Amino acid sequence: MQELAVAPALGNTVKELRVKAGLSQEALADRARIHRTYVSQLERGLKSPTISVLLRIAEALATPASSIIQRIEKLPAGEETSTEKVQSQRRLRSRSRL
Repeated sequence: MQELAVAPALGNTVKELRVKAGLSQEALADRARIHRTYVSQLERGLKSPTISVLLRIAEALATPASSIIQRIEKLPAGEETSTEKVQSQRRLRSRSRL
């Protein structure tokens, strides 16, 4: 995986796990003891967490940090996660309505 693709892949993975767990960004932030805006930036690929923050996020999501890392390691460079695919499909649909 290319280095530049790690932050977006990690962010999308965290978002998918958060949504699957039925948590809002604020709820995840509270559980992981981080700021809600940091969760937003992380999910958008603008920030990369430290190991200690990743461990707290994983604990808040009730999943091993290793499984989060394995998920992003398995993504070939440039491959979209399911969240990215849904967002791409929504953009295409909204453009076709114009």
